[in-house]
Amino acid sequence: MGPVLPGLQVPEEGASGAWARVTDAQIINSLEKGRLSDAALFATSVRPSGTSEDQPIIDSPASELQIHKAAFFFRLERELEKINAFYLQKESDLRSRLTTLISKKRVLIAMATHRVAGAKAMRITRNTPSLVALLEGFRYFEKDLAKLQVRVVPVYALTQQFIEINATGFRKILKKWDKRSKSQTKELYLARQVEVQRAYPSLEPTDPACFNREFIAEMSDIAAASVLQLESIADGHVLPASMFKSDAQLLRGSMPLSASNLPGGLLLQDNGNVGDLVFDSERPLDFEAERISDSKNRLAELEERLSNAVHDGRINDAQELLAQARKETDMELDSALGSEARAAENDPQAPVHSGLSHQMWRALMTAPPAAVRAAIDADIPDFAFVDDINARTALHLATLSGNLELVRACVEHGIDVQQCDVYGRQALAYAAMHGATDICHYLLSLPALRHAEDCVVDAVDLDGFSPLVHAIVRGHTDVVRALLEFSASIGAPLRGKSDLSDLSPLAIAAQRGHVEITRLLLERGAKIEPNTEGLLPQTLAARAGHTECLRLLIDAHVDVNAVEKGTLCTPLFYAAEYGHADCVRLLLASGASIEHVDEKQRHAVFYAAWYGWAECVHLLLAAHRDAAAAASLKEPPAPPPLQAPAGAPSSAPPMDDLDEGDGIPSLYLPPPIIPFRTYGHNYLDKRSLLCLSLSNKSIVLHKASVSDRPDMFPGLTSSLKLVLTPRSGDGESQAGIPHTIILPMADDREEVTFQIADVDQFYLEFEIFPTFGSARLAKTVMLPDGLNRASDRTPLQLPLLDWHLNVVGHISAVVECVRPFGSVQLQIGGRGETDWKSTLPSSNQPLTTSPPTHPASGGADSNAGAHDTSAYVTASSLSGNYLRVIVRFTCDLVPVVSAAPRLGAGAWAPTVDQVTAEQFAAIAQSMGVALTLSPDEAAALSFDDWAHRLETTLVSLETLLATLPQDMAVALEVSFNESLVQPSHYMPVNSCIDAALHAVYDAAERDKNSRRLFFSSAMPSACVALNWKQPNYAVFFINQSTLDRQASPNESASHADSRQSSLAEAVRFAKGNNLLGVMVDAPMLTAVPELISAVKAAGLVLITLSKPLPPSEWPSLPPTGPAGLLGTPTIRVDDAFDGFVENNVVQCTK
Repeated sequence: MGPVLPGLQVPEEGASGAWARVTDAQIINSLEKGRLSDAALFATSVRPSGTSEDQPIIDSPASELQIHKAAFFFRLERELEKINAFYLQKESDLRSRLTTLISKKRVLIAMATHRVAGAKAMRITRNTPSLVALLEGFRYFEKDLAKLQVRVVPVYALTQQFIEINATGFRKILKKWDKRSKSQTKELYLARQVEVQRAYPSLEPTDPACFNREFIAEMSDIAAASVLQLESIADGHVLPASMFKSDAQLLRGSMPLSASNLPGGLLLQDNGNVGDLVFDSERPLDFEAERISDSKNRLAELEERLSNAVHDGRINDAQELLAQARKETDMELDSALGSEARAAENDPQAPVHSGLSHQMWRALMTAPPAAVRAAIDADIPDFAFVDDINARTALHLATLSGNLELVRACVEHGIDVQQCDVYGRQALAYAAMHGATDICHYLLSLPALRHAEDCVVDAVDLDGFSPLVHAIVRGHTDVVRALLEFSASIGAPLRGKSDLSDLSPLAIAAQRGHVEITRLLLERGAKIEPNTEGLLPQTLAARAGHTECLRLLIDAHVDVNAVEKGTLCTPLFYAAEYGHADCVRLLLASGASIEHVDEKQRHAVFYAAWYGWAECVHLLLAAHRDAAAAASLKEPPAPPPLQAPAGAPSSAPPMDDLDEGDGIPSLYLPPPIIPFRTYGHNYLDKRSLLCLSLSNKSIVLHKASVSDRPDMFPGLTSSLKLVLTPRSGDGESQAGIPHTIILPMADDREEVTFQIADVDQFYLEFEIFPTFGSARLAKTVMLPDGLNRASDRTPLQLPLLDWHLNVVGHISAVVECVRPFGSVQLQIGGRGETDWKSTLPSSNQPLTTSPPTHPASGGADSNAGAHDTSAYVTASSLSGNYLRVIVRFTCDLVPVVSAAPRLGAGAWAPTVDQVTAEQFAAIAQSMGVALTLSPDEAAALSFDDWAHRLETTLVSLETLLATLPQDMAVALEVSFNESLVQPSHYMPVNSCIDAALHAVYDAAERDKNSRRLFFSSAMPSACVALNWKQPNYAVFFINQSTLDRQASPNESASHADSRQSSLAEAVRFAKGNNLLGVMVDAPMLTAVPELISAVKAAGLVLITLSKPLPPSEWPSLPPTGPAGLLGTPTIRVDDAFDGFVENNVVQCTK
């Protein structure tokens, strides 16, 4: 045994007694009393000494850390056990529900497809009651399964909603631990403990894992296939030959089964072969010989006539048809089943009788009031009816119809108003859901519902929705008012979140922007509590831009500086990130702090500038200036502590010397200090590059939604996946690795790329599946012809087809294709200069950090839990000055140099892309701006002279490169007249870039010397082509975001490119395409210096489009420290920029 801390007692071997056994009760009791040290000792089988509680039992910081760490991880494991138990219960419930649905589906399919000696099968249509109920049941099941579906992420097997939210909590807790202990415990713990977590700690390694991904996938496939089967039956299609093997396997695992409402029960015949499993109810009915020859389906015909009679108010006809239908069904049952039919003859819930009642109630639900009144007076409705699929009573159906008179009749006939259907909903829930205010008033007036201790307003269904929440979600203000008045009249308090539901009424109202409902809830004293994301109502209103809701909350004295625990963001951060200027203005006027920083040590103004919301930036900068002016009148604050430069090791002692009781060592290592140099970049040799841009609006499915199951948090609900599979010309073999996208996308937009060997023989298949299933729901294909037309950024729309070739939706994508350029040479000192850069890993925060849209969204903060792999560029091949040359293209695709898009003054002057190269040269001669210099004259010109001359000179790129001295570096800016509202001529990007590269490489071959050169462009497609067609020259993306250019929510329009919408998109684009750097507006960076460190943290070279102000003239924002350090992560101010553009010269300062 190792050494024991002073003051501790260790039980001897074989010792007995309660103190010698470590029990959960002892540990939990110690934790509740705040005695963490005792809990830690109990957890390690050590008994605390009898010293007094106020006497410490630790003698060193290492011992204290070890004790707290043991208690911390003990509590963490107890929480994991709770999650596992809850998961297993939910999985069991879903299995039971699916078993019931499958059994009823098989009965319906058997009735619709089986024939005996020419007897006609039951006719099924889209309006058949049993089909409608089954489809609703399966869609409900799919939505519930989506909450529990498993998705594997790098550190944790998570379920889509339940497990994912909990995993986010674990990450945040462990991240806080790491920040305080200077360790990397989080990754190690999640990898060792959580990833292999099982149902219970006592399970052997051979026991099945808690999160059964295979079974979840199987249930998803069965549900999806069942919906397709039912829809095919309703549309008259023939089902594929299948014995429903998966159905039978699931049912066999759930036996014994029985259904009390079926004659003889629903029995499973097991002959040892899964494929031979059949139900008694699936066996065809053996009718009498004289009825076999009858070609008409008399029962279906009678049901249809009965429905029409009830709907039209023909009561006498309805009564006759009802009696005739009952007689027909009794005769058929007696002929088919004999004595078993007589036993069920008087059972009103027998399937055929239940089907008649269901048909009648569906007719009553859509009948006019007069017909309903006449049917009630004639006692035609079967008020004892209960749907055998969803367990809805006649009162539920009457409420869904919105007919108050029918509801009254149900209550008067003794139907229990508190009876729930299979989804846990009373009739009041459906009245609130559909905005039936009069029915709500009537139901609430009944004595059976007036109980303050168990208020019906707060009764939650299986989704955790109460009638009040249902009304709030759909914005039914009058219903909300009625429910609140009722709860007040019986003295019931207005409840918020509870053990049965984590939905906060006020948070939902604020999130959805229901102003009047928010007012009613506040007047009623609703609790200010966070939603399931951990966001308070004021934060949700600020994020969604609901200014009036936010105003009501502020008037109710909510905390405008409330901090979200995970990211430490306040409502002001969310309003700034999403560009809601009115909310920003209101929050600032209400005292929101502009000095607050989030966990990345960034201010709200950073997010406004990062995402391009100029109006919000101006508001926040003005607030910073006002705060600085007010602070200057007071005593100056103490300087902030000095931050270490990027890459410097921490001064905190490592934890490696601790003998940690939980067996989790610290893995702290200082970052490497040797820069890593990289030459060139990836490029296309012989293959083409296909780029597809998809968003959450790209995939549209014409699928009936479940109206009473709204998606409270759509970003968290994932029930589908899109699989993109490249195929070769034969259509069989794959031409690349398939790419899978979980829908909806976490980042709202995703770029997918494929490298293609032969564009003319390339097909791309798009397939829609359940997230973890293999039952294909829809498919389409992109043909080579579409790809050939997509050389530039081209919108493309493809139809989605189901297995019957019905159009069930469409996919819209933006496609561009980059063809290889054959004249490249990756060789140092060879035909062309090869760019390089040196990088140094840094300990900075992730680049794209922002207040997340929802926990673990995978969006803006998707990498917050992982190691940051970003690095700073410490040096690059760029040095000295570069002559800025603007390259345009004539209509015959010849690269020329022209500073302006138009050739001459006036609106009628032609643009460069409207003339040929010959015409361009003639115009240059006629205007006297052609380049006619001898070699000696050219060599005598300085950089400034050349820059001034090129402001007016018109010359071809080939001539300019031949004339310029070899020691004069060039920055070629490729322009495609994007400033024009409507381009005057279509310019194929691939061909234009090839022409420009030919001119550059031909000049390098001719001169036998390497000229220093790099490319840049404000057109993203041009940057992609320039970077992928050659490996030798660096490429920069010119971002046009400024403090005067407001980002637009309509950037996704066909004429706009979202990659130019903001600095965030520009950095994401440049980093994703391995560009060397970006060129950005200088005033925006100096106004918000935090942007500088964020850009450089992506490993990009940063050049400004104008000469920046000296640091002494920057706004006095907190990121600049007294030692000349900037932002978080820390960089020196003199290292902020790598270059700038001034007077048509790019000056590289490093």
